[in-house]
Amino acid sequence: MAPADDRDDREVEPTRASGHQAAGFGLEPGSTFAGTAGRELTTTGRFVGHGRLRGAEQIAGEAVDGRADVYSLACVAFHALRGEPPFRRDTPIATMFAHANAPRLSERAPGLPSALDDALGRRMAQRPDAPVTRESASRRSPAGGLGRDGAHTLVPMILCLGEALVDLICERRVASEDDVDSFRPHFGGALANVAVAARRAGASSGLAGGTGDDEWGRWLAGRLEREGVDLRFFSLLAGESTPVAFATFDLDGEPSFRIYGGIGAAVESIEPRLAEAIDAASALVFTSTTLAAPQEARITRRARELALERDVRVCLDANIRPNRWGGDARPAVEAARELVPGSFLVKANRDEAIAIAGVDDPRRAAAEIAAMGAELAVVTLGGEGAVTSGASEVELPALDVEVASSLGAGDAFMGTLVAGLATRDWDPRRAPEALGPALAAAADACTRWSALPERRSGYRGPP
Repeated sequence: MAPADDRDDREVEPTRASGHQAAGFGLEPGSTFAGTAGRELTTTGRFVGHGRLRGAEQIAGEAVDGRADVYSLACVAFHALRGEPPFRRDTPIATMFAHANAPRLSERAPGLPSALDDALGRRMAQRPDAPVTRESASRRSPAGGLGRDGAHTLVPMILCLGEALVDLICERRVASEDDVDSFRPHFGGALANVAVAARRAGASSGLAGGTGDDEWGRWLAGRLEREGVDLRFFSLLAGESTPVAFATFDLDGEPSFRIYGGIGAAVESIEPRLAEAIDAASALVFTSTTLAAPQEARITRRARELALERDVRVCLDANIRPNRWGGDARPAVEAARELVPGSFLVKANRDEAIAIAGVDDPRRAAAEIAAMGAELAVVTLGGEGAVTSGASEVELPALDVEVASSLGAGDAFMGTLVAGLATRDWDPRRAPEALGPALAAAADACTRWSALPERRSGYRGPP
């Protein structure tokens, strides 16, 4: 039951529920914000509570009231009826992030009354104010997730234009490449990562591009398919080799890359169907990496033009990789700056934003990028969090985690952010609601060498 005064007492947890008593909304061990050491966390507005029980409004940093307890109690009931929590992931942050998509009890425990789907579905709605009907609580779509009206709806596709490749990662920090003793293969490619992150966050996403028709290419395609990414505009290219990126980390954790095999053929493969792909999308996501070579740049710019003509939202992730530009980042900065006007979203890290805006402060840079014509500018600040400017102005802190690797954290952030905006009808004023889960996804990615490992246990390499 929710408290009579409609407050959130944060006191519902299965480990403390026995008989007719339910008390104790347990705090997740180690779930603190950066910079909160020695300060009380259980105050109004703090991001607290067990990762298996947090509602979407709490994850987004919104006002929390007694309906959060109703949500948590429904999670406890699900656990009691099924014998496992509704959301189970490898880490507390990933568990928290999974609350964007409520499962149906009958899918986990066949034989239980279907009425329980309705009863729990109402109380596990993603939005606390969603007027969930019996029909909508019992219906699921391929994209998952509850819309603001309480109905499960398929979010139009977020089209990611770019690469999928194999990351070969040295999973320890080294003083130099001479100290490397092994590399381990991982799923990779910035836009492939964004597509997977967006799909995991409840949006419909697709990857436009391709990879080699070889064992590694088929491995990547299989992974994308298992993640539920739309592959209508993704091809296995005969005669092409799947690109690989060797990634190492110095003693400070800074990554460096050596990429073998180009992505030009992958981008060029989409050109005959480019208009069809844009017509199937609600948003186009791309980065500066496909602007480095003339043919790829022409196709990327044409995709952007088509998107603007057809009211498809243009989302630019700066993602400046000097190695793609012959070691000189300046042409990448100029190319990104040129494409800011007309963009719905421009996302950049601290250094990228400062370079694009030509100022020495990342918060000022966010405002400058918005003034240059981006409807929403988002600048990530590493361990400090992220700041937005333009249609929405907010700054949220980062989650404090033990960092293994920052590789792919920006991709996880971008995919989760655009998915959060998509599920909020692309209203840029609601960016603060999407920013919290995006920061959580980035923090979770930092705890592993690979940003988005496959959810099933065990490594599945090529045959």
